[in-house]
Amino acid sequence: MPLQNRVTPAGELVAVTSRGLFMGNRGGRFHRDDRTLGARRWVSRAWICCVTQFKGRHRAVWENGYTELFFLDEPTALAAGHRSCFECRRGDALAFAASWAAARHEPVPPRAAEMDRVLHAERLDGRNKRRHPLPIDTCSRRRASSACWRRIIGRSGIRARQRA
Repeated sequence: MPLQNRVTPAGELVAVTSRGLFMGNRGGRFHRDDRTLGARRWVSRAWICCVTQFKGRHRAVWENGYTELFFLDEPTALAAGHRSCFECRRGDALAFAASWAAARHEPVPPRAAEMDRVLHAERLDGRNKRRHPLPIDTCSRRRASSACWRRIIGRSGIRARQRA
């Protein structure tokens, strides 16, 4: 029986047999010794997306250490609230941090901990995953214009700009 460690774009953990192109974690171990999940779905703010192979390392999934999660692809990981790992995906992580700084008009890219703090606040509504409702045809009616996407993307940055 597959483990409940495949992540949907909504951030839910489901049990399916396919692993996907990326793996990651949510800051540590939250699975139980019997390889099932309790109510907890993360350990810390650091939700990362990693490559499945790195420097010949091999892990026994859901044994000792952190709870391994799997994503179909990078858009799934990003939609679920994960960022690129600064160890195994350093180039992607640096590009993400540079884009973050540019979008927020910051002079230097932020450190991982600062991004994690903001992402964690935006991904949660209390102890539950925050939902960002948007009609599915919002941009298709406007032919997915860049102005439409800027308006949508700008919604997620509102809270960060208000705090600054």
